[in-house]
Amino acid sequence: MSRQAPRGASLQVKTLLSIAALTMGTLLTGPAEGAETSALSDEPRSLQLDVVGSRARPIVELGDTFLGNGNIASGIRLPGGAVWQPNLIIWGNYRTAVNVYDDSLLSGDDYAAEWVNRLDLFAQVSLSQTDRIVFGVRPLDEDGEFSGYRIHPDGDSVSGSNFEVNVAFFEGNLAELVPGDDDRTSRWWDMDVSVGRLPWLFQEGMLIDDRMDSVALSRNNLLFVPRAINTRVAVIYGWNDVNRADNQDDNDARMYGLFTETDFSRSTVNLDFARVTSDLTGDAWYAGISASQRIGKLNTAFRLVHSDSEGLETLQSTSGSVAVAEVSWTPPYTHNNVYTNVFLAIDDFNSASRDAATGGPLGLVGILYAATGLGAFPGPLGNDASESFGGAVGYQMFFNESRSQLIVEAGARTDTDGSDRRQFALGGRYQKALGKRLVVRVDAFVAERESLDTSWGSRLELQLKL
Repeated sequence: MSRQAPRGASLQVKTLLSIAALTMGTLLTGPAEGAETSALSDEPRSLQLDVVGSRARPIVELGDTFLGNGNIASGIRLPGGAVWQPNLIIWGNYRTAVNVYDDSLLSGDDYAAEWVNRLDLFAQVSLSQTDRIVFGVRPLDEDGEFSGYRIHPDGDSVSGSNFEVNVAFFEGNLAELVPGDDDRTSRWWDMDVSVGRLPWLFQEGMLIDDRMDSVALSRNNLLFVPRAINTRVAVIYGWNDVNRADNQDDNDARMYGLFTETDFSRSTVNLDFARVTSDLTGDAWYAGISASQRIGKLNTAFRLVHSDSEGLETLQSTSGSVAVAEVSWTPPYTHNNVYTNVFLAIDDFNSASRDAATGGPLGLVGILYAATGLGAFPGPLGNDASESFGGAVGYQMFFNESRSQLIVEAGARTDTDGSDRRQFALGGRYQKALGKRLVVRVDAFVAERESLDTSWGSRLELQLKL
């Protein structure tokens, strides 16, 4: 009795014979008309501007073009071996808005209306791909006061104009500034250094969201954590313009920090520590840990931050903790985004340092909690982090090839100390890009507060990318 070949083996033989016949036919007759002979074409293609659009030029552009095409300058070789290709760009962002909101809780008036403005201008001198000098000014606002006009109730003009340099720093890589042998470069010489008036953001702004006079050393590509792909470590010292938890500058405050970020195969973990000392507003320790990852089809992030006052607590130096869980996902057959975020604040947490326009540490929970960074328009649910529990659920929709978007959000928070601070709010935000540089934004909310009247607010903002 003859043995039959397995069915899978017979199918493989037939497949191989078919491939051989097709190959022989192609060699004898050439490819079929219209058939592709290669996955990659040998013909060069021009920039696909109908897909990505042409670039928007900065206000000033000298040297190699920013995100442009063409040849790169050969550069200047320095005595130490570094090669600099200097170029200068100047760009900015102008925001103007009309805010109208219920003001009965703050001042007793039925409502408040204001026209406010903010201008962020930056100049960057790039020396190489890793080394640059940056200057920035915000000439229309100072210490939370924005230039414009109080439409109601005062009818007074407001000036926040100032000539202070808001950002001024140098950052570079030591191995690129002073190239050395491979052995030195592969060790601790491959380190980044930053010095000047720098902006800092840690734990998505919950721990630190400020700019301060500071110096930082950071090292990337460290592999001392078991099973980690990469670890980054930064050490920062800040000696001036350290704003405390009340968003006010404390001239006596000093900030010391150790900040780490570690990539694992399935998660990114941040572990941060900071200490702020001040004879005026008190000393305190700060810590934060977070993990960001994808679980199945869900995008998740979990954060825990803590502040611990040394000695007697002050308004700017208190003790407490906040835990935040963020979950989002894309509904099937859409490009939209659904998110739900919850938080629990124990005792009275405050941040190590916060800029005057950033509000409190809970802005990341949702648009009903976040400060606008432009005028006195309130976060309807507040963004302080003291003895409370709450969250937000939202749906973000994209239209017109993502040039328009609409967010609808519902949120609530309640106290955990029996002070009857229960609140519920419903809000929305619509944004639309017009051309290459202009964005129109509309916000509105309505909120119910325990034992208080219903509050409301709306605003119209134009944002011009310079």
